[in-house]
Amino acid sequence: MKQQLDAKDTAILAVLHANARAPVVAIARQVGLSRSATQERIARLERDGVILSYTTETREPHSSVTEGYLLVSLGSGLCSRQVASIRRIDGVRSCRAVSGEIDVVVHVVASGPDAFSAVRDRVAALPEVGSVRTCLVLPG
Repeated sequence: MKQQLDAKDTAILAVLHANARAPVVAIARQVGLSRSATQERIARLERDGVILSYTTETREPHSSVTEGYLLVSLGSGLCSRQVASIRRIDGVRSCRAVSGEIDVVVHVVASGPDAFSAVRDRVAALPEVGSVRTCLVLPG
């Protein structure tokens, strides 16, 4: 059963937002809990789907990385099933169901334009995907 977030949970999330690689001991010290209590809370936040992933974002001046968003419209079917399938594709940083004309927004970071296109093609080939529009992030 999912629990409400309390002040300690919110504090743990704030530390992880600042540094997703922070050791549990350092998080515990910052939020005023024991290491084991902090670890248990993090495990619960992961289990309850509050923490979806741990990422590192970088921006290098002349990077060959291609970053963008895929705007996915589903023909039919369960959006949650498609979101789960999309999240498993290499290069997908995040995947969110949204309201409106678009059903799913996918953040992709790939090693170049060809790798980005390969991710797009994999998403487009999933069952019930009606259309995929691409929005590339411009350098700068």
